[in-house]
Amino acid sequence: MLIRAKISIPMGYTYERKQQMAADIVDFIRFRTLSGYDKNNNPFPKYTKDYAETKGAGRGDVDLKLTGEMLDAIKIMYIGKDYIEIGIDGRSKNAAKAEGNI
Repeated sequence: MLIRAKISIPMGYTYERKQQMAADIVDFIRFRTLSGYDKNNNPFPKYTKDYAETKGAGRGDVDLKLTGEMLDAIKIMYIGKDYIEIGIDGRSKNAAKAEGNI
């Protein structure tokens, strides 16, 4: 299982600048997710009653963070000449969780 996103970057940026851009994108994804929104800025569906009780949250308090491990697993995977890749290592136990939440 490969959980990656490839983002095109115009040529001419330094490696350090591309690394900062990638870190900013990862931070944005984590912030947006913790705010309860998906990649299209739609709110996540409500939790089931049982899951909300297990998590100790309201059904509408969806942030995909029970332990924080899945969001923490999002990393910079590769920095290329004209792109960056971010994602979750497919060998990680969090890859399946991420795949189910995409």
